[in-house]
Amino acid sequence: MKKRRRPTTIQDVNALAVTPRTLRLPEYETISQQIAREEREEQARREAPIRKLESEYSQGLRENRENVRSFFSLPIEQLNNARPSAVPVDFGIGNFPETAERMSVEEYRNLQLEFWQTLKARTCDLTESGWIRLNIYVGTLNRERKFAVTLDVMEASFQRLLDLGCFNDGEIKGTIPLKTQAPAPAPVAQPQPSVGRNICNAGICRRSDMSRGTKCE
Repeated sequence: MKKRRRPTTIQDVNALAVTPRTLRLPEYETISQQIAREEREEQARREAPIRKLESEYSQGLRENRENVRSFFSLPIEQLNNARPSAVPVDFGIGNFPETAERMSVEEYRNLQLEFWQTLKARTCDLTESGWIRLNIYVGTLNRERKFAVTLDVMEASFQRLLDLGCFNDGEIKGTIPLKTQAPAPAPVAQPQPSVGRNICNAGICRRSDMSRGTKCE
């Protein structure tokens, strides 16, 4: 004989186990939060083209840096015989005062000697091939970017070639300087460096000493 089930009453319902539920309300922004969000989104939209240009500019500088490093690290024979049109222009060195005037051979030679004094004050010197490498770099900045050739440009160019690791083995003698120091007083009788390669009318004189009538390419 089947056992009859007792009818469910309200007391039975109240005794049932109930799983607690957390009521989730939709997240609403306050007016101030909405305004701040819309301002951030609008600023991001405005800055997107600028950020894209900055990214492309940075990539271009990295590629330019590698081109400059690769070219100015060439053996001196290849560097000395390269056509001026094949020399990459360095845009990563920064900006310097420009000029439309061309420096004379004598003026550049005097500037070389002044820079040489700053190197000697740091117990540093360049071999002839080191000077050629530096002068071609400086000549390119003068010719292509119209930089006025000054002691600051000479120093920045020297440091740039150092940073890029362009000087070949043996081209720097003595201590490699970290920064420019005030030149020490020079003795009365002092040998002059072999800096016969000079900038002439914004061209690059490469093959023989200016005193022998070198022609610029």
